[in-house]
Order: sequence, then C-alpha cells, then structure tokens
Amino acid sequence: MNVREIAKLTREFETRVSKFKAITVLPGEPWHAKESWHDPFPYGNDAGIYVYSKPTDADWHIPASENAEPAWYVGKSYALGGRARDNGHLGPQYERDRNNALCVPKFKYHQWIGLDYIPEATRTAIAEGSFVIYVFAIRCDDGDFARLASEMLEKHILLESIFRSASLPDLNRSL
Repeated sequence: MNVREIAKLTREFETRVSKFKAITVLPGEPWHAKESWHDPFPYGNDAGIYVYSKPTDADWHIPASENAEPAWYVGKSYALGGRARDNGHLGPQYERDRNNALCVPKFKYHQWIGLDYIPEATRTAIAEGSFVIYVFAIRCDDGDFARLASEMLEKHILLESIFRSASLPDLNRSL
C-alpha cells in the first residue's frame, strides 16, 4: 500500500466516523528523519497515526496525498511526537559504551535492524535516517475518543493493506 492510498483512507475514515462522532483527521507536513530532526514535529502532542516511507526521488516535501511510494510502517500513538519520532522504534541515538557519543548511523539500533526478512535497503535507510514520516492527527472534543479513533484508524489501514495486497507494510510484518 502506498502513502497516497493511506491518505485517501484517512479521509474516508473521517467521513464515516463523523456520522457518529465529530472528528477531524489532520494530515501533517512531511517530516524527514535526517533533514528535519531539529524542526518541530507536526502534531507532536496529538493522538493519531504515523507512516514511515521512502522519500520520493524528486522531492521528499510532497504531501502524503501525492506520494506514491510504498508505506514501510503504519503505527498509532496517543502523542505522535513521542512514538513516531523519539521513543521505541528508532532506538537510542547515543552510544552508551562510548561516553554517549552520537551513533553513526544515527538510528543504527532501530527495532528492525536484525530482522532478515525486512529488505536490507529498508533497514539501512531507517538506520541512516533516510525516510519520511507522515502523521495524521485526530482531533475531537473527547480526548478518549481521539485515542480510540487513532487505534481504529491504524487497524483500518492495516486491514485494507491485507485486503488489497495480501500483505502488511514491510516493517509491520514484525508485529
């Protein structure tokens, strides 16, 4: 499944859920793990989903609705800036045994590095920070429902991926 298809699914999800509970799904600007590291992360405190993808060859700045690259990973978070960027997936960025020197490559300890069934090019790109993160924040008057909706949207997209291509995005296969 590509990023553009996911963007379309988020709009369809918003339309369907809004019939019962008013929500808004807000697509964030693309955020490049290497190029944007010191820039604010879009919707960092909001619940929603995030997508890791290969940068487009022409320009990584294109919106999700125009990106035909395959999604590598789809995840959900109750605070997008924490889960998508800072915690968990990407691992520590400092060498504990080398006086806390920065890792080279920056994300060499990411959670998929040792999984041989993940394409090596994808594992290397993640380690080097050569990937784009797209976020889709969920806004709702009810914070609990926004968190629930983020879980529902993630599952909806992963199920659609299975229905459409009989597979999950590469990095989701490790679940």
